[in-house]
Amino acid sequence: LRDSVIGTHQFRVNQYDLNFMWQQMEAYAQYTANSSAPDAELPSASEIGASTAQRAKRGTGGGSARDSEDVATKNYRYFTAQSGVDFKSSTQLIFDVLMQIIEHNHILVLPNLVKFTEICESRDQIKWIKDKALKLQETIPMDDTISHQHLIYLLCKTQAMLIPTIGELQQLCQLIGNYLKSSHIFIRNATLAGLLCLLECCSKTNTTIGRLSDELALLRDLIVGYINRHGIIDVSAMQCSDTHTKLVWTLNYCLIEWTSKFVPQCHLLSNTVIAAGNFLRKTNNEDVYLCVLHGLERMVVISNTGNSGMSTSSGASAAGSAVGSPPVGIVTPMLRNKIEKLALELVKLENERFSIPALQLLLTCMYVGSAKQLENTELSNGIVQDEPEIIAQQTDKVDILLHCIKSSTRDAAWIYGQVLCQIIRDLVPPNEILTKVIKEFLAINQPHCDVIAMIVYQVFRCAIDSTFLQVLQDWLICSLPTFLALPEQKAVWCLSVIFLSASINLHLIKLFPVLLSAGAAAAATAASTTGGGGGDGGAGVAGAGGGTFGGVSNLDASTAAGLTLGAGDGGAGAGAGAVGEFPKLGQHEIALFVTAAVDFHAKLSAEQRLRFRDAFEKCAQRQTVYAQLLQSL
Repeated sequence: LRDSVIGTHQFRVNQYDLNFMWQQMEAYAQYTANSSAPDAELPSASEIGASTAQRAKRGTGGGSARDSEDVATKNYRYFTAQSGVDFKSSTQLIFDVLMQIIEHNHILVLPNLVKFTEICESRDQIKWIKDKALKLQETIPMDDTISHQHLIYLLCKTQAMLIPTIGELQQLCQLIGNYLKSSHIFIRNATLAGLLCLLECCSKTNTTIGRLSDELALLRDLIVGYINRHGIIDVSAMQCSDTHTKLVWTLNYCLIEWTSKFVPQCHLLSNTVIAAGNFLRKTNNEDVYLCVLHGLERMVVISNTGNSGMSTSSGASAAGSAVGSPPVGIVTPMLRNKIEKLALELVKLENERFSIPALQLLLTCMYVGSAKQLENTELSNGIVQDEPEIIAQQTDKVDILLHCIKSSTRDAAWIYGQVLCQIIRDLVPPNEILTKVIKEFLAINQPHCDVIAMIVYQVFRCAIDSTFLQVLQDWLICSLPTFLALPEQKAVWCLSVIFLSASINLHLIKLFPVLLSAGAAAAATAASTTGGGGGDGGAGVAGAGGGTFGGVSNLDASTAAGLTLGAGDGGAGAGAGAVGEFPKLGQHEIALFVTAAVDFHAKLSAEQRLRFRDAFEKCAQRQTVYAQLLQSL
């Protein structure tokens, strides 16, 4: 949100924001003034960059000057100084050549002049370009649409860099209004891009306290009128241009961010949320989809940080001590809930190029809405605190994400799994979701068992950190019959995951990635050999579904045992369909299982050890692996 350099992958227009440009222009002006003596040699831009960096290092206030620059700006100064190129002379030469050619062939020069304004650091050159563009605008016929698309952008861009007066802006807005009526979409696009520059300039140089400046109010009325006629509220007649659609949405979001807090009874944001919902549900254009989605996300984040990016720039202060007042949150909890519901709908989309970005919006809403709970968790040494209303909402989202894992591709499932692990660490107590996760772990139609195993591991680690180890051990012993009813290969893998997840032996825990790789191989084999499964094989723990490990500060072991035994048949049925998923047990798999089981057994009480032995003795005659385990105990 605070970067002053936007985009560094390739040269393109609007690469730098106005704060950065003003900073460069101010530094250039200072060195030009200092070198104005007759015998003085004007320093190159590389020398300007190096000297400015040195001045920032030894400036008053210690490191405050350095802290005001982001990494991208520091990199710019460093590489400019190290390159050894005389940028000042080079840009002056380019400027002189362009000015000579423009008198004879403006069509050739204007596109290059647009690019030149992105690297120009001289205020005098910017003024000359502005004056020349005004003259050309008056003399070139409107039939020359190619030239006029560059002229209107140049007029807006140069005025934004020079910070216009109210009179200059009124005159320019009259021109803009005429260009926005053009029947050529590329002229409208150029005009909207120029409007964006002007809006950025006026928002950063707003000196009026408590209300919009006259310049901002003028631009706001112009933009809102265009948006209402051709933009997001009504169905746009210009759906043929993705650039036009993105520019309109961008202007709309910028208006919300920079001006809405000053406008009483502003319905722009609420209308935008409604329009965004309608658009995102219907569109199949990924580029525009991401533009609208990321705009909503930015609104939510900015409302939480209380900083919309309206700051005082060095260039603005040189022009008139611009002061930006920090805004209050613009997205209310009610609107955030609407955005969160929209994100939940989009996460369920089958196309993962649309659902995964929506997951990011969902997480933003979840974490912003749970800010107070996160603070309490941090004060409690990372142990998630019980906030009943918030937890109830989050567990519903956990259900949706678990379903997304089941129905998604391999890569997407891994993303959902990582996200769920983080949510469990931050927002959901482990006792609230243990049974849900185990149910998915044993489901017959779960194609990504290793991803669920990773989530099981995270739930168990959080339970141990929350001092639920004793209750966790009771629950696992009561659930042993469910696991033992599975076919041998799957049962051994599942129990190995469970025992390692519940272990407090740091050396043994390091073997968990080995188990995950075995599960990943089994999942890949199942995906290539099976074409579908039956119903919900999660019946393995469905019987225990109601009585979770949680609500459970004092779990009744006999009740849990009854629920688990009732689920035994379902678990066996689930395993029968999945028998081909896991390869035949090898020596390493058996050794890992026995080691993990012995470690788990060693931490049990005397009564728990007896129940542990009894569970395996019932199966030892059928399965030799369990007999080996009993011999090792």
